[in-house]
Amino acid sequence: MRRSTPPKHFLSCLLLLFLAMSPCLAQDTLVVSVAEIPPWQSTISGSAEGIDIIIINKIAASLGLKVKYEFCPFKRCLKQLARGKSDIMGSLGQSKERAAYLDYLIPPYQEFIKLFYVRRGEGRSIEAFEDMHGFRIGLIRGSIHFEPFDSSDKITRVPLDSYHQLFKMLGLGRLDAVITDHIEGPYNLKIEGFEDKLSLAKYQFVTEDSGYIAMSKKSKYITRKMEFDVALKQMISSGEIDRLIKASLDNL
Repeated sequence: MRRSTPPKHFLSCLLLLFLAMSPCLAQDTLVVSVAEIPPWQSTISGSAEGIDIIIINKIAASLGLKVKYEFCPFKRCLKQLARGKSDIMGSLGQSKERAAYLDYLIPPYQEFIKLFYVRRGEGRSIEAFEDMHGFRIGLIRGSIHFEPFDSSDKITRVPLDSYHQLFKMLGLGRLDAVITDHIEGPYNLKIEGFEDKLSLAKYQFVTEDSGYIAMSKKSKYITRKMEFDVALKQMISSGEIDRLIKASLDNL
C-alpha cells in the first residue's frame, strides 16, 4: 500500500506557522549579563555561577522565563545593558549615569563595607582617607564605590578586569592598594592565593549605598518590573539570600 505524503502547501503552512511563532518563543528568554566578580557572579568555569546567578535563575523561573547568559568584562556588561543587548544584571551600585539606562529592583540585596588591601606589613599606610592622596588604587573596571573616592583628583584610580590582575599588580608594587568589599575581598584573596602576601589596611568605609539587581530600561520585560521586585523581596524576607552568602563564604 502506498503511503500518502502531505501536500506541499500543507508543509509550507507549517513552516510559516513555525516562523511566526519564533519571535514569541524568543520573548520567553531573559538575557543576563555575567562578569567576573566572585562570589556574586563568575564565568571562570566556562559556565555562569555565583550568588547572583542563583538569585536571577530563581526569579526567572518564578516568572516563567528561560535564561541566557552573556559573558563580558564588567564595563562591557554595563554597555550591553545600556544598549538593551541584555535584560538584567546583579551586583550594581547606583549612580546618576547608570540611572539613565537602568531600573533597579527594590529592595537592594547587598550592603557593603569597603576595604583596602595593601602589601603585608603595610597595613598602617592607610589609616584615614587622606592617607591615599597620591596613591595608585586598583579597582574593577567600571565599578563605583563611594564619595569622595570615586571623584577625588588626589587619587589615581587604576581599573583592571579581575581581582587576580589587581592582587598581582599590588604584590608587584605597581599599585599602592586595591579597593574591594567585605565579601568580595576575603573571598577573592583566598581563591587567588594572595593571603600570605597581602593584608587589610586599617581604614575602612561603611557605605550608605547598597548593591542591586537592575534591569535595562530597554528590556522587553521592563513592564513586568514589579513582578521581579516581588520575587526578589520574597527571597530576601525568607532569609534565602543571606543563606546563599553564608554558604559561599563557608565553602572556602
